Amino acid sequence: MTLALVAGPLLAEGLLRWLLFSPATLARRLGERYRQAGLYVASPFTDDFAKLSWRFQPAWLHPDRPMHYGDARTGWLKATIDTATYRHAAEAELGSRRPVLLYGSSFAACKPDARCFEELLDDSELGRSLCLLNYAVQGHGLDQTLLLLEHSVDLYAERSPLVVVAFVVEADLDRSTLSFFTRPKPRYRADGDGTFRLELPDELVARVYIERHPPAITSYLWRYLVNGTEVALETRQRWEDEPSRVLDRDAINAFLLRELARACTDRSLEHFVLLFHTREAFATAPGRAELVLRAELERLAVPHLDTRELVERARARRGSTLEDLYEPSGHPTALGTEVLFETLAAGLAGQRDGA
Repeated sequence: MTLALVAGPLLAEGLLRWLLFSPATLARRLGERYRQAGLYVASPFTDDFAKLSWRFQPAWLHPDRPMHYGDARTGWLKATIDTATYRHAAEAELGSRRPVLLYGSSFAACKPDARCFEELLDDSELGRSLCLLNYAVQGHGLDQTLLLLEHSVDLYAERSPLVVVAFVVEADLDRSTLSFFTRPKPRYRADGDGTFRLELPDELVARVYIERHPPAITSYLWRYLVNGTEVALETRQRWEDEPSRVLDRDAINAFLLRELARACTDRSLEHFVLLFHTREAFATAPGRAELVLRAELERLAVPHLDTRELVERARARRGSTLEDLYEPSGHPTALGTEVLFETLAAGLAGQRDGA
């Protein structure tokens, strides 16, 4: 009887792990419904959630596929940024115009082959005197954005560039607590004395990194049973120490904003922050992350602009719905990018808050 009580859970755990992680065709077919990170991790902005999400994708079956534009200092780049020098491929288009250096993530980078902020600026009146080099990279968190800025801004410092840091409030701030988001990335950790140290990834290939640093889950069976109960999501996240992660996030991002302001003011560079929002954010009041962010921007007197008000005005003026401005994936549509550009253009023209 005792042996059965011990062996039963062990056998169930082994079977579940086979369904979750075996590359066998039968395991993939039978285990498809179980291969969802949210069944084992209640807190979505954690390394465990990100690692499981990647492992459950077909990419796990291709261990030797190289990661394009991998860079240990920023995590990853895009094809238009040189991984050795950080020079932008569109640098030759500057001519005599003043550079605008745009840093950020997917909302600022736009979808591949889509008309983006650099084209919209070229077609505007401001394009006569300004030229935008788009340094935004898909998937970057605020930490990676700052690191890329620090590695590239001096390339153009002699031309008095106008620096714009744009990020999605509801997504990019949480990525600052991650060591892995779709692939390995650098991150800052608190040292306990008010300082922060940069931790670089020891491996850039996602599969190898996860094998070296697997999810910190002792029993997938127990996690599955817990997440399948009626216990409230907030309670399950508290069991995973989500409140501590939120405190870490706020402290790290406050540090990053201070470093951003210092990097620009030390170089006497004109700069401002542009705040983007997800579609879901328009249905709710600003959350803790946004309120803390706004307070820190005001405290540091960092010039900034929020796209929230403009998007609402554009909806009223154009009769547009959020579905007109955001794709099902959550990224801005072509029309949405044009609306967001209106805020960017206002900032470039000197209309900024908190200066």
